[in-house]
Amino acid sequence: MLLQFMRRGEITNASSASQSLQQQLIYITHIKVVHEKRRDYKCEQCEAAFGYAISLKRHIKAVHDKVKDFPCGSCNSAFSNKGNLNVHIKTVHSKKKDYTCEECGTAFGTKSSLNQHVREVHL
Repeated sequence: MLLQFMRRGEITNASSASQSLQQQLIYITHIKVVHEKRRDYKCEQCEAAFGYAISLKRHIKAVHDKVKDFPCGSCNSAFSNKGNLNVHIKTVHSKKKDYTCEECGTAFGTKSSLNQHVREVHL
């Protein structure tokens, strides 16, 4: 027999109530992290702080433990996350350069590379 209870004047089973509670917790966490800029998960090895526990775990693994679980199939490079591997493949092996400097026309594979160029060359 499914557990049932009253919620907002409706009878709801325990499964949907559990989902509703989970959605509320996700929403509350979103408000704290995104809108209130809360960073409750602090790294004990450096000054970094994060809004989510999983972000702290990824940071420790990548930065302090230097674990690189994502090797490139075309060269000897390896990366701590799949996103960085994908950027490497796109910019190094596919030679894709989607970001162009408006000042001099030099093209870059990442927006951060373009921003660094602008800071170092044009400012």
